[in-house]
Amino acid sequence: MNRDDIDYWPPHLHPVFAALGKAMNGKRLSPTTLKCIPKGCGSIVADHEVVITHVSAKEAGHKRGHYLIAMSGPVTARWTFRSGELESLARALY
Repeated sequence: MNRDDIDYWPPHLHPVFAALGKAMNGKRLSPTTLKCIPKGCGSIVADHEVVITHVSAKEAGHKRGHYLIAMSGPVTARWTFRSGELESLARALY
C-alpha cells in the first residue's frame, strides 16, 4: 500500500480527511480552508483534539509547503502531507 491509498492510514484519521473534504466544499485545498475545520476536543474525532496547520515553503525551508495534522488524546500522533496528497485523501472520504 502507499500513502495515496485511504486504507494505508489509520481509521482514526479518516474523520479528519472527511472534515477537510467537507471544508473544501468541492474546491481546492488551501491554507484558508483550515478556517472551516471544526475546533476543540471531540469536534472531529471523539476524545481527541485535532489541529491542522499549513507550513509554508519558507517556514519549512523547502521548495514546497506542507500540511501538518496533530492529534492528541488516547491516540497522540503527527502526520505530514503534501497539498495534493491531502486533497486527494479528503476527496476520497467526502
